[in-house]
Amino acid sequence: MGPYTLLCSDLDGTLLDDARRISPYSREIIARARREGAVFCLTSGRPPAMMGAYQNFLGLDGPLVANNGAIVRHPSTGQILLHCPLPLEPGAGFLDFCRQQGLDWAIFDADSVYLEESPARAARYEEYNALAAELGAAPVKVCRIAGREAAMRALEGGGLRVSVLFHEPRQAQLLEDYFAREGGLQLIHSTPESFDVLAPGVDKWQGILAVCRYYGISPQHVCVFGNDLNDVEMIRRAPGAFVVSNAEKPLLALGRQQIQSNQEDGVAKAIARYVLGNILPLSDLRV
Repeated sequence: MGPYTLLCSDLDGTLLDDARRISPYSREIIARARREGAVFCLTSGRPPAMMGAYQNFLGLDGPLVANNGAIVRHPSTGQILLHCPLPLEPGAGFLDFCRQQGLDWAIFDADSVYLEESPARAARYEEYNALAAELGAAPVKVCRIAGREAAMRALEGGGLRVSVLFHEPRQAQLLEDYFAREGGLQLIHSTPESFDVLAPGVDKWQGILAVCRYYGISPQHVCVFGNDLNDVEMIRRAPGAFVVSNAEKPLLALGRQQIQSNQEDGVAKAIARYVLGNILPLSDLRV
């Protein structure tokens, strides 16, 4: 197995291709690594409820690092290894700001998404729920809300993350200006078109450390794969770190090992080469 026992991969843009699917080839390589003794863990900005379809497809049975590390939960037992909800007072102030500025926002807890009207978001959740039905996973619950009181109830009910899509540069600047003057929350530029708002100190690496404690694995035996700005901490801090070639420039600039893109099974090929030592020729698994 080499030095890596816990393999942690981001989903969107990393393990998933551009159609948000995992190839049969990647599934076979991951299964082979698990048979050789590795633990494979999904890490994502998605809530646990939007990761179950991929968990099912890969046949995984361990904890998920979800909502950018705000929650680490075992999907079969429901055991929560880490839970970092948004603090209520600064969270309420931020939601008021979003509503006043007409921003496209959504609140995520572990199992649901709460949003006002947002066709772009709704289409993505419908796409995921179709995949979940295909793979025998539970759907994510999408709750349409209206008004401040409904937004506050969603926040108080266990809000873990607020996602904000920006549709023009001015909106991104509004968010950056807000966080330059307000405290109590953390702003992460999660994708080129979105920000995530989390409790202070939350990131995927902290979630991975919770998984290490669960399995009794030393952090020195962790290997991670990522592509986006919400992956920076785990890429920076994991002993083994791989960045797909389609990653955002700040990740590529970290100087970690660059691998092939999400469209080319980059994660699986890296596992085969660097973790399994090419024990199983890639050509034997190409589907």
